[in-house]
Amino acid sequence: VNLIQQFKRISAELEDAEISQFLLKPFLKSKLNLIASKYDNIKECHVIGDDISVEHYANVLYRVLEQLVKNTSENATNEQSDLKVNLVIALSGNQLNLVYSDNGTGIADDIRDKVFDPFFTTKGMQKSMGLGLNIAYNSVLNLMKGNISCIESEEGAKFILQLPLTIKAAQ
Repeated sequence: VNLIQQFKRISAELEDAEISQFLLKPFLKSKLNLIASKYDNIKECHVIGDDISVEHYANVLYRVLEQLVKNTSENATNEQSDLKVNLVIALSGNQLNLVYSDNGTGIADDIRDKVFDPFFTTKGMQKSMGLGLNIAYNSVLNLMKGNISCIESEEGAKFILQLPLTIKAAQ
């Protein structure tokens, strides 16, 4: 698939995104397990926190999670065959915080501020175009009216998604 076709497909998917009301915890559990089942090296997924009803772009949230899990799996070393993914749900006023973490290789300090840049990849352009986290970032920022950041972690990678509880309130 060439670059232009991929951009068109992603753009069409995002334009067709619909807002729906759903219970966050069962949604995250089922989607996280579905995504992780595609990767042999991810053995456990946990969703921790309260069950909150949200009104948001469920399929866009799914795509963002998909990218985070993909990065966890693909950046693991060959020795890492028992990866764990945790997703913590926390509420702060009308803001939803989702903390994604894994026990993988982590993200080095010198590249942490570049992970959302377009075409940034640690795998070389032959293996990855370096667009996954950039698309996730722009989806969260522009469509979901939230923020995503990569923060320092003792073990593995750690990302924080900050989203409004209801997308209609943010528009």
